[in-house]
Amino acid sequence: MLTADAKARRRNFLGSSDAAAALGLSPYKSPYELWLEKTGQLVEEDLGDNLAVMLGNGMERVILDAAISRLQLPGGPVEYLGGLEYEAVRVLNNGPLAMTADAVVADRGTPNPYPVEAKYTESPERWGPVSDGLDGLPPEYAPQILHQLVVTGSPRGFVAAYFAGRRRELRIYEIAPAPEMLAAYERTAVEWWQKHVVGMVPPSQDKPCDMDVLSRIIRTPGKSVALPDDLVRTWRDLEAAASVAKAEAEVAKEQVIQALGDAEEGVCALGTLSYREVQRKGYSVPAGSYRRCHFKAAQIGGGA
Repeated sequence: MLTADAKARRRNFLGSSDAAAALGLSPYKSPYELWLEKTGQLVEEDLGDNLAVMLGNGMERVILDAAISRLQLPGGPVEYLGGLEYEAVRVLNNGPLAMTADAVVADRGTPNPYPVEAKYTESPERWGPVSDGLDGLPPEYAPQILHQLVVTGSPRGFVAAYFAGRRRELRIYEIAPAPEMLAAYERTAVEWWQKHVVGMVPPSQDKPCDMDVLSRIIRTPGKSVALPDDLVRTWRDLEAAASVAKAEAEVAKEQVIQALGDAEEGVCALGTLSYREVQRKGYSVPAGSYRRCHFKAAQIGGGA
């Protein structure tokens, strides 16, 4: 696993795992969240107990060994990079593009190693046949391998995907895009870094970050800023409408339960309603801190 120091230094580069987020193609991270990370404005998320991450990390070497054995690339050592320290990162022309592939395989026929990425997933629904190459990958993985090819200067790379569902299968996608595509990606990635990270211009996006990300923004104690009146008014109006709807729904719920009389179940054309006793175990919550969003309405007019 990367140390805290290594992770801090990686913020100085746009890595291959950042590529999809920068292009707005990642389902897990928005461009704005990536910008917050790279500009040091976000507390790092702790994924230590994330089961999906743990399974992926645990299966990575197994998938790579199987893929490299099947590929039978001519000669050359295998260098496993996934999870290594910052020094294993390859940097293109002193930055800002860098990468740490899961593994790279040397080939005596070419001066540059082939990057190999391992993916562990439950089902193949979002994956195409291996013959599709780059087009067979889910959209968020395509920029990652393009990024690695740009940084290594290799003409091709591989993505090994293991599907662990009912139909266990290992697919190996050979990625060999046209040089023009790699050049276009490199320009786009470097421009993103220069505009948003160097120029400190936040990326625009249709939806705001979720509360988990917003709660991790490093805030200046006591700092106050002006907020747009229409933005706050929209939020407050929607909250008021939701509150009224919630109250009305609660009354309607009480009427339905009252209609049960002394029964535990009721049936209608829409379905079945049950109202049974459920046992609840006791629990304790450890001490901690959290941010609470509170709004205080401005005073209108003067007081007596």
